[in-house]
Amino acid sequence: MDLECIGYFRKQEAKYWWPINVGELARIQLRAHEELRQSHIGLRLGCLITVAALSFRGISPPKVAVPVIDRIFDEDPNDIWSMVYALFWSELPDRAAMLPRWLRLLRDLIPAELPDPDGVPISIDGVAYLRDQVMLFAAFHHEHPACELVGILESLLLANKNYAEMASQGTTGRGEHAEWRNAVMKWIKRAEATVSLVLRMETTTSSGHHQR
Repeated sequence: MDLECIGYFRKQEAKYWWPINVGELARIQLRAHEELRQSHIGLRLGCLITVAALSFRGISPPKVAVPVIDRIFDEDPNDIWSMVYALFWSELPDRAAMLPRWLRLLRDLIPAELPDPDGVPISIDGVAYLRDQVMLFAAFHHEHPACELVGILESLLLANKNYAEMASQGTTGRGEHAEWRNAVMKWIKRAEATVSLVLRMETTTSSGHHQR
């Protein structure tokens, strides 16, 4: 006997959410199988089936797709703190490994080239927390090059807030999206340059110090 699991959807986005929905159905199926297999000898896992009244393929991650920085902020804000700490402490072990993480975090904030009809992910809380953490460290390192991130992140946050406000009023079209995307790319580029300079420069300096 096979235990099949069927999910019915009014509307199904195929590119981004169908795999996630299938994964959720698989978890439900496994849980049901665990509870039933003792009383139903020979019960096997069967097919996973999805049925949708309307199916479409999105052109970019929909609004409900949470940006990486907001996901980290929600699950473990100390991880963001550690990344900022690495900028200001050149003796941190494995500090160079933080650069790819920083770049991934920042580049994930760049909006897709075209807006998705179902909405666009906009980071507010995560960027605000990142700015605040940089600001705390910058208060004790006035001449540190990473202090420049405070202004950069503040500008990025403002751009996101302005676009979010327009989106809430339903006044965002392709033109507004392109303008917002260009602004975000500008600030992300500056943030990447600052982070790369700080981590590479100070790691090299620190290594040279140890060699002496």
